[in-house]
Amino acid sequence: MVLFLLLASQPRFREGALAGALLRFSPRRRVRASKSKAFGMRLPIIGFVFSVCALALAAGCGGSGSGSSTPTTSTTPTPTPTPAYAASGAPATAMPISTSSPASAYVVTNEFGVTVNVQAASAGSGTTVAVSVATAAPAGLTPFIVTRASGAKRRMQDDSTGTPLVYVELQPSAAFTLPQYPQFQLTLPPGYAPQGYNFFAAFQTNDPSYTASTGYNAWYAPQADMGAATDYNGGQTLTWANPSGTFTFGNYYYVYCLYEVSTT
Repeated sequence: MVLFLLLASQPRFREGALAGALLRFSPRRRVRASKSKAFGMRLPIIGFVFSVCALALAAGCGGSGSGSSTPTTSTTPTPTPTPAYAASGAPATAMPISTSSPASAYVVTNEFGVTVNVQAASAGSGTTVAVSVATAAPAGLTPFIVTRASGAKRRMQDDSTGTPLVYVELQPSAAFTLPQYPQFQLTLPPGYAPQGYNFFAAFQTNDPSYTASTGYNAWYAPQADMGAATDYNGGQTLTWANPSGTFTFGNYYYVYCLYEVSTT
């Protein structure tokens, strides 16, 4: 304390002390001091943000480098095309088409037997015709309804005396042409009496070479070229004529409904 008083009594010391005090309490020094203090407080915050960003970047790089993820793809199953025609009877019998000799197929349903006969044809090797028979209309086809003309204006109406017996279904494996129409024979079940009935055939196809009046997507009945069946073998087997003229099979279906109509 004594030493401080001795120094303070010296003029040069007093000037230096005063200058130091003024400098200490000057506004510029206070601003600098506050800036230094604020900057010092910011340093920890900046460091913390930098550390967080560095950790996030490292995590992203590490995830991509550890392995590649397989992209998820949505696979839509290819729809199966709906066939334009499906046989509804017994399993079809494949009738091979020969270039040198006639061919035939025999199919049975509910004791009704059907024989289909065709002539030799110019067809590719391995060509067949799937032949099947059923007592119900094939899937996708409207059942055949027997009609007849009646009334003063000859209107067509349902014929309650007519009954479809079987549907014969033909579906070729490839297009080819027969030199003559197919021939159909129908064997009736034992005890079935054909007397008092006439037997005809109706026809339908999805072959666009036909018209609606000749069987394209509509029943054409009676099939005029085939006419009425004739009886033989004691009346239990009915045979339809196979008219002359070529018959072309395309890649389509061909359905014949064999039906009866009462004569009374």
